[in-house]
Amino acid sequence: MTLPLTENFRVKVISRGIAFALLGLGAISFWMAGTSLSGSVSSKSLFLLIFAVPFFIFSYFNLRDAYLMWIGPSVSAMNHLAWIVAVLVFIISGVLLNDLFDSLNKQHVHRLELLGEFLSLCAAGAGFYLTKYKLSFLLNIQMNEDWSKRASAWRTYFTWLAFFLWGGIGAAWFEYEKKTTQQGDDKNVLLVLLGVIVPLAVAIVFYYTCTAIFCRRPKDQEE
Repeated sequence: MTLPLTENFRVKVISRGIAFALLGLGAISFWMAGTSLSGSVSSKSLFLLIFAVPFFIFSYFNLRDAYLMWIGPSVSAMNHLAWIVAVLVFIISGVLLNDLFDSLNKQHVHRLELLGEFLSLCAAGAGFYLTKYKLSFLLNIQMNEDWSKRASAWRTYFTWLAFFLWGGIGAAWFEYEKKTTQQGDDKNVLLVLLGVIVPLAVAIVFYYTCTAIFCRRPKDQEE
């Protein structure tokens, strides 16, 4: 089906704009990888060499997807773009949250690490979803997927979210209990149990709520 000229033009402008952005991101990643690699050679640092490898891989996927988006958006291009956006959002949100937690309480920042991972994963998931299922609609791409595989992927994602949510709430609970307990006082067994059970219950409710929303079988695939 041939799209109207205006719609064709819109899709072309958006996809090629994305291609330019991916090209720039790929070039930056390649430059950072090259810089780390040259540093590892001069200093004989294995750490810098290992640090360079993910940048080379990330650069490759960016440059490859830039080409795919330039020749025309497709299901494959959108799948790659969704993962690239998710990785970027995860890294950026992780850095921002780490800076925020450092400014709030440097002494107990390690207690907030799991909560930070949870929030970063939430942001990455939102970026993935918006890119794959909303931007693809804007570019007139039908993301036809097998429902069972999609639901399985979402369940795995929400399992990790629930785990980090449980750990984050539990760490905050025990941090609060530590501050309110006087030195020399015995640990309250009930509070310790609640510190495990309550966050676990919240995580379980969170998991089943999210899967009920995002893992529903589409009406056209209902038996």
